[in-house]
Amino acid sequence: MHQSTLEIRKKIIDALRSDIVDLNNHIQRQFNISRQAVNKHLRALEEEGFLTSFGKTKNKNYQLGEIRQQSKIIKLDKKIDEFDVYSQDFEWVVENAPKNIQEIVDWGFTEILNNAIDHAQAKTVFIVLSIKEKELFLTICDDGEGIFNRIKRIKDFDSDQRVVLELSKGKLTTDDENHTGLDIFFSIEAFDFFAIYSNNHLYNFNNNTEINLEKYGFEKVFKMGDDLGFSTAVRMSIKLSSTTKLKDVFDKFAKAPEFEFDTTIVSLYLVNEKQNLVSRSQAKQATNRLEEFKFVTFDFKGIGSIGQGFADELFRVYPNKNPQISFDYVNADVEVEKMIKRVKK
Repeated sequence: MHQSTLEIRKKIIDALRSDIVDLNNHIQRQFNISRQAVNKHLRALEEEGFLTSFGKTKNKNYQLGEIRQQSKIIKLDKKIDEFDVYSQDFEWVVENAPKNIQEIVDWGFTEILNNAIDHAQAKTVFIVLSIKEKELFLTICDDGEGIFNRIKRIKDFDSDQRVVLELSKGKLTTDDENHTGLDIFFSIEAFDFFAIYSNNHLYNFNNNTEINLEKYGFEKVFKMGDDLGFSTAVRMSIKLSSTTKLKDVFDKFAKAPEFEFDTTIVSLYLVNEKQNLVSRSQAKQATNRLEEFKFVTFDFKGIGSIGQGFADELFRVYPNKNPQISFDYVNADVEVEKMIKRVKK
């Protein structure tokens, strides 16, 4: 689609948001084009679901449709406030979404954008928020150091995979004085899908094998970030029918009365991309920093079997050294369950 076409159609959407009375004349004056040309753009937007209309011919009126999208490239400086960016430029996209979806998007948008502002040392971000086919998609790209590179450098981790594992546990931050490491963890738990692309690696934190990355446009978006020179792209999605509530996520992992973030889930498939969990060293990666929590659940989703050394370290050695932590596990298949019971005897 020609760039001027994109500009015209974006201006039409902006005009509708601003309740411009004579939409057609407004767009004609803006771009010095004919009424017929404006009508062509209006018809195209209506056919694609971005607009709906009522009335006939010259009396036809338009309003925003179910499909919505807003994108913007933003230059960052100390004056940028993530809440202002969201409320002024993007919040309208979700104005008709269920309240629980609005709250989750507000959280994810502002927290991930704040990461880019405070941690990434980025100069520019590119944001896309859209709704299509009853699903919401949010992408935030930045041109900073790169999330994996920065954390590896500051925390002295040896691989991107290790960074992903530690991020998924929560309480990981490169600025302990000003941040608690809540943002990515709670976003992972609240959204249906949460992925990070950096260093030519795409990591799906939800281990949702039912999501087709190509179908949902994730690979296209991440490649676009590469083409534009962005070092990190974070992509989230959630169905509008989701019953997840942000409050329930907080209540699950930061229990009353202290509301301390004391509960975590360790997704063990993130320990090893090949899903081979056999050694004590792998178990030690899985248990790293768990002393910061009171309640830990090991998630075996996607893991077909485990070695005795791994299981012994995870369920006997480490718990014996840390009796103050309550441990549980989920999604263990028959073979994994047998090994767990063997080492716990």
